[in-house]
Amino acid sequence: MKPDWIDAPAWAHWLAMDASGVWHWFEREPGCAAQAFRAHCGFSQIAGRSPKPKTWAPYLEASPLGWSRVRATVPATTQGHRA
Repeated sequence: MKPDWIDAPAWAHWLAMDASGVWHWFEREPGCAAQAFRAHCGFSQIAGRSPKPKTWAPYLEASPLGWSRVRATVPATTQGHRA
């Protein structure tokens, strides 16, 4: 079953499913190699598992919340200030 964005880590901006039915959260847009997605940089984490699809096409979805997910995790005292 596809994970819900409400359950995503605050840093997650991408959701992908590989050919074995494993879902992953990614911080940065992953690359697709063979039948799986790989993080070239940033965080990644297993998000769940679905039954292995009979036929697989790469599935990659950007967060419907966009960068607002990041702003929501920054303490209010630092928002709008440059370091």
